[in-house]
Amino acid sequence: FRWMGLASLGCGKMASPLRVLLFGPAREALDASHVEVSVAAICGPDGGFEVANLRKAVEEACPALRELLPSCRFSVDQELVIEEASTLVPPGAEVALIPPISGG
Repeated sequence: FRWMGLASLGCGKMASPLRVLLFGPAREALDASHVEVSVAAICGPDGGFEVANLRKAVEEACPALRELLPSCRFSVDQELVIEEASTLVPPGAEVALIPPISGG
């Protein structure tokens, strides 16, 4: 468990730290299998937050990932996120940072 930082975004209600699983170059850059960041929950009955805010929180908390992040995608509950601004991460979701993949 590595707590990497705190980002206050959204309506100001702080969520519990969220575990973000790391793979490939992201894992190597931080020498960790995951990081934990906090993102403000949106104002609403279900809470949660937008993936776009998660990206900002990871970038702020993990400077070593700043160059890699633009080419990475997030997954939420094993579903690759396409629209970060409109995709909400619900409480308790599994989140992963997916780096670019190459191979044959």
